[in-house]
Amino acid sequence: MSSGFAYDDGHIVDSVAASSKKIAGTRLYLDCGDQELDKYFLTANNRMKALLDKKHQEVKVMYRVFNDAAHNEYAWAKRLAIPLTFLFGNNTAN
Repeated sequence: MSSGFAYDDGHIVDSVAASSKKIAGTRLYLDCGDQELDKYFLTANNRMKALLDKKHQEVKVMYRVFNDAAHNEYAWAKRLAIPLTFLFGNNTAN
């Protein structure tokens, strides 16, 4: 929900591209708003999503871009149920 792929000038994305490690059976959640600080993260997030789709087809990746959402705890709290459900399932049993 607060990826830092842009902070290191793309080196994290490059490291994933160069790695031969397999991450089968993994679920990854990425998201980004399109306002304020988040709009600067979009390019790097899009690169990482494309790389994961190309290099790690066996990984379940959910990537969402939220219109009019900023990079702050209020915005993340509004959408927290999405990654929690994707990553851990929807267990409604008591």
